[in-house]
Amino acid sequence: MLSAALFFGLISPWVNWSERVETDYKTNLDRVSQLHDSITYLNQQLSTSNSEAAFGDVLKASDMGLARAQIQASLGDLAVARNIRFRSISPINAPEIDQFESLAFRIESETDLASLRDFLASLEQAKPMILVETGSLRRLSRNSSDVLQPMVNVQLDVFAPIILEDEALP
Repeated sequence: MLSAALFFGLISPWVNWSERVETDYKTNLDRVSQLHDSITYLNQQLSTSNSEAAFGDVLKASDMGLARAQIQASLGDLAVARNIRFRSISPINAPEIDQFESLAFRIESETDLASLRDFLASLEQAKPMILVETGSLRRLSRNSSDVLQPMVNVQLDVFAPIILEDEALP
C-alpha cells in the first residue's frame, strides 16, 4: 500500500512532468528549426532585394568614356526638362566608393529656386543613379520683374556610381 501511494504520489507525477517536458522540448526544437529556416530564407531575400535595389539603378558601362557621356547626357536631359541651363559642367575628382567606380562633375548654373527644387527632385529619382555630394547657393541681386522666385547661383558636385562590365547593356 505504501509503495502504491509512493508510486502515485511521487513517481507518477514526476513521470508525467518528465513526459510533458520532453514533448515541450521536442516541440520547441521543431520551432527553433523552423525559425532558423525562416531567418535564413529572409536573409537571402533581404540580400537579394538590397543587391537589386542598390545595384539596379547604377550605371553599367563597358568603359569610363561611355559612362562619362551617358552621365553628362542624363544631367543635360534632367536640366532641360526643368528649364535649367548649365553655365558649366566639368569633371572633378570622384569620391571612392566600395564596389564601384565613380565619376563626378561640378555643375554651375543660374536659375530660380522653383526650377532648382524640381531639378534636385529629379536627381533624386534619376536612373542611372546620380548623387549630390555638395552644393552651394548664392542669391543673385538681379531679379527681373517677370520671375516670381529669387534667382540663385548654384554649384553642385554630383557623382554617379558605375559598374564597369565587359559587355554592358545600354
